Amino acid sequence: MDFTTPRSVVDFWTENQKMSMEELSASISYCNEKLGFGALSIAEEAILSGNLELNEKLSQYHTDAEKAVLKFINAKIKGNSQEIRDTLDSAFELCRQNKTRDLVLEGRLRMEMGLIQFQEGDLESARDSLTWAETRLKAVDRYSLLHDLSLLNKAAFHYAVGEDLMALNFYSEISLENSHAAESKGISRIGAGNILRDRGHTEAAARHYWNAFHMFESTPLFEMRLEAAMLFLNLAKECLAKNAPSMSEQIELAKPMAAGDKVPKARINYVDTKYIISNCNLLLKEQLDAFTEFMISEYNTLCSSLEASMHTDVL
Repeated sequence: MDFTTPRSVVDFWTENQKMSMEELSASISYCNEKLGFGALSIAEEAILSGNLELNEKLSQYHTDAEKAVLKFINAKIKGNSQEIRDTLDSAFELCRQNKTRDLVLEGRLRMEMGLIQFQEGDLESARDSLTWAETRLKAVDRYSLLHDLSLLNKAAFHYAVGEDLMALNFYSEISLENSHAAESKGISRIGAGNILRDRGHTEAAARHYWNAFHMFESTPLFEMRLEAAMLFLNLAKECLAKNAPSMSEQIELAKPMAAGDKVPKARINYVDTKYIISNCNLLLKEQLDAFTEFMISEYNTLCSSLEASMHTDVL
């Protein structure tokens, strides 16, 4: 089985609609054991993709609490605010009852509640809900995709309300050394890099963007990979240094700054810059449909500027 995400399972089903229930069951078991998601995540993707037949086939694998979550997902797609609230409250209550208790889904739904509260402008309630959700998921489902999502949402909340150092703290909770998903590691590194760049810590930001680019290598998030590359190249445009140490060496030797240390400026060498450009050119060639015309144009303009700078320096 060559599955990587819930979307890949839905795509496989769409292309092989004669799949037996035994094969579907085996696929779900494989995803549960090897990839960290199951029938609920696949059903959510099926709903988002409009594959109602697959969603119906999957219903036998759902608990009552999971079925309530799917009603909430359907309501979100319809966009009726009252129905969204009603189905969320109903699912949340079901997850808290003794007979249908589901600690993980309870955390997930509290996170959903926090996002709605934020959209409604109730920042303090959103803060409480997102904190509650992250704490619960850390306790019962640590390193899962849901826990990663709760960390990313908590970081995004703090950044949105001007608490960028708190945001940086939550991004750092997604460590490169622990069993977080590659997607989560990449997104967190972009977020952390942006905060550090805005604070003038360009050397640290360059390391984060470099790591993010490599984290996305093993994911289908091609647009995010190009975004990480462009953020890195934008720094390179201002910080090119022919004899700078390689990024791999800079990452290996990196250490926390001590009080009073001067904030170092990024130094990015030509080899690493050309490496990123070469890899992105190949990515665009292989996955052209994944990118907007605007993003491709921005990338090409950036590369032309960098190549001109390097060529002028050589002359």
